[in-house]
Amino acid sequence: MSTHSDPRQPEFHFDCVFHYVSHMDLAIRFYRDILGFKLISRDVVARFDIDGVLFELVPAPAKAACSLRETRDSACAWKMSSRR
Repeated sequence: MSTHSDPRQPEFHFDCVFHYVSHMDLAIRFYRDILGFKLISRDVVARFDIDGVLFELVPAPAKAACSLRETRDSACAWKMSSRR
């Protein structure tokens, strides 16, 4: 149930979070064994499900990033274009 009250404003939700790590096996053990995240798959990246949000460990020398899913596309497009 959403508590979002203004239908003109976009409602954003996290869809996926990427975290780039230098030691994949160590990172998997930390997130799975220490934090208790559920590992759902592993190939080049490791994927965890955290309350419906996809959390991926990616081998690369970078920082974290995220992607957002918007439930009202036209409101999102208007909001993004109005920031230019």
